[in-house]
Amino acid sequence: MGDLLLSLGKSDDAERFLRKAADEARLSRSPDISASVLNNRGNLFASQGDYLKAEAAYSESLKYIEQADRPGMSGLKSKVLINMAHAGYMQESYKDAAVLADKAFQHTQSLRDSYYKASDFISLAMLARKIRKAYPAADKPMNDIICRALDEAGRIAGDIQNISVLSQACGYLGQFYEDGRQYDQAIQLTRRALFFAQQGNFPEIMYLWQWQLGRLFKAEGDMEKSLNAYYEAISTLKPIRKEFFKGFRGSTEMFYEKLKPVYLELTGLLLKQAEAVADGKRQAILKDAVNIMEMLKSAELQNYFEDECLTAKSRKSTEPLSISSHSAVIYPILFGDHLTVLLTLSEGIKQFRIPANAEEIKKRVAQFRERLQDGSKMNRILYQSKPLYDLLIRPLESELTARNIDTLIIAPDSVLHLIPFAALHDGHRFLIEKYAVVTIPGISLTDTEPVRPEHSRVLLNGLSEGVQGFDPLPGVEHEFEELKKIMKNTSVFLNETYTADNLFQEFRNHDYDIVFMATHGVFGGTGGDSFLLTYNGRLTMNQMEDMIALGKQRDRQIGLLMLNACQTAISDERAALGLGGIALKAGAKSAVATLWSVCDESAFRMITEFYRQICIPGMSKAKALQNAQKIFIAAHPYSHPTYWSPFLLIGNWS
Repeated sequence: MGDLLLSLGKSDDAERFLRKAADEARLSRSPDISASVLNNRGNLFASQGDYLKAEAAYSESLKYIEQADRPGMSGLKSKVLINMAHAGYMQESYKDAAVLADKAFQHTQSLRDSYYKASDFISLAMLARKIRKAYPAADKPMNDIICRALDEAGRIAGDIQNISVLSQACGYLGQFYEDGRQYDQAIQLTRRALFFAQQGNFPEIMYLWQWQLGRLFKAEGDMEKSLNAYYEAISTLKPIRKEFFKGFRGSTEMFYEKLKPVYLELTGLLLKQAEAVADGKRQAILKDAVNIMEMLKSAELQNYFEDECLTAKSRKSTEPLSISSHSAVIYPILFGDHLTVLLTLSEGIKQFRIPANAEEIKKRVAQFRERLQDGSKMNRILYQSKPLYDLLIRPLESELTARNIDTLIIAPDSVLHLIPFAALHDGHRFLIEKYAVVTIPGISLTDTEPVRPEHSRVLLNGLSEGVQGFDPLPGVEHEFEELKKIMKNTSVFLNETYTADNLFQEFRNHDYDIVFMATHGVFGGTGGDSFLLTYNGRLTMNQMEDMIALGKQRDRQIGLLMLNACQTAISDERAALGLGGIALKAGAKSAVATLWSVCDESAFRMITEFYRQICIPGMSKAKALQNAQKIFIAAHPYSHPTYWSPFLLIGNWS
């Protein structure tokens, strides 16, 4: 049961059962049962990132295997040795991992032929490839393990007629030749792997070989074949993509190593093709590139919130039909050796390729975010801000100026989720002083229909008291009093009345256009780690979605969700990605939230000024937030961007 729960990604429940299993195994005095349970416990610790505990469990498991001294334990020993080698690799003990991998290979060779033996050889080959990349000193022995293990796996798979393992053996051997730039052999093996995957209808491995062919054809300079292979990989992935977001497979590494690169590499090919064609054909190719990126953004949010239905009701078209002539969509895409910015205007898409090193950009973004959040001196902030402005905005300025653009709608990529674009500085002014700035998760994921807050019904929820170890927010009561004066039709849940039960009951009985939650919000590396604090508990992202959906069932969608005192970790781009998708998850047209928690007084002033602005007839939410932030910039002591820049408008900007 513990092993099953772990495979489903239910780590806490798995730990409870495996602890009980270990107690029962000790009472049984059976070494083979104890060995099996300890291997499972090692897997649990490894899934939690505690590799020292994992190694200890695996070592103890091996001792019990030796005590058992019976043939049936040989297969388990193979798995334990592979698991130990993997734990060593994850701790960067590459020399020890290489020794254990060789030991595991020698032992696995001694087993009788079976599916499990072939499968262990596949696992060993994949691990040896990782060790070889990280530890060049082990290049020759790891190459030897890769070739011999995959040859043996293929032979066994052929004998037992298991075409799934046969496909993997051929495909990973093709990958080995790809690493060595022996492209003819690699293509031949990869095509064979693809044939077997198609024969057995295994799409979860079929897309890997289509992707591999795309890389190989690109390396040989055949762009047409490469594009076709990438499109086939995307087509294969589309119906099964949600299967990767569940259980133990739904780890961060799985998505960012095995899924995201397929979309990003295809986008890169399309952008390169667009650079080489005449203007008349370029727009169609650029739209295809945006479509692929939209699929990726959708997949990222589904992965973060572990919710394959999340984007089901989003807009299907990437055509920005509701974008006015004075608005522009900025679509930055980060590649290894350059940055591409796609600028969508009312008349079409323009492409800008900017030479840049991705690692340098990531480093500068991290430093910029850290200095903003810590309230560093202005000259230190500008030192990081201006180069980012020069990369992301400066190349577009002439286009923006020529069209009198006043609103920038930004769909961040990768590490760019971590920073507020409003705080970018051109050497004279902040970006927000020139343009209203909006963050969107993606064009197709944003409801662009206009929303007007006049005569809106408003729900104010929050905490002024400190609860559950979180600091009090003493300004909330005063904030609510001011908001009640500005927004007349309001209901309030404060402190002990602000509970999940009360909120669910309220949404069952009443509709609201604006929902304001003045409480601590924590966005972690996954949707499961993210929550809003209530008086007596925590409101998860799924609960918030269910709660707000009660109003949607009556065809009354929330126009604006306001989250005060939210925070994301300085270096956790996934947490910032989750914050960027909060309006979509909550089922609201738009949200205003903070990248980091700001001081109580400045938050109060920003929120009340924002609400004053959106009550002005004809004022868009984007302009309302811009005006509030410009007022802060002009007024000491809150002119520093640490106070005003973390406030993001997410989603609908009208």
